[in-house]
Amino acid sequence: MSTVDLYQLQCAVATLVWAVGRGGRLDAGELRRVDDAVAVLSTTRDTRDSSRGVGEAIDRLLSKAGDPKGARTVAAIDGLAQLIHVETDAARTLSARLRPTPPGQQQLFDPDDRP
Repeated sequence: MSTVDLYQLQCAVATLVWAVGRGGRLDAGELRRVDDAVAVLSTTRDTRDSSRGVGEAIDRLLSKAGDPKGARTVAAIDGLAQLIHVETDAARTLSARLRPTPPGQQQLFDPDDRP
């Protein structure tokens, strides 16, 4: 297990906050950035340094349970934003600083579903 890169965690959460602010209307590059954010969150959840509250919020976000209207997902992103101290106004700037993840990491979107 590795340690948590708190700045990348903040950038990942900011990416999701920014995506929610766009109403889910994302182009292919933006979808890839969301996938990168999910990979960071997944990796964070798997470390021993993940706090209980952050880990639980990540679990809610990454849950495989149905979420047809997205309410659970949006609530989980809002909860993570509060825990990680990501303000909506700073989300786009922080999102741009998210480092891409290597291929093979967990993805939120199936590559076949991308525009």
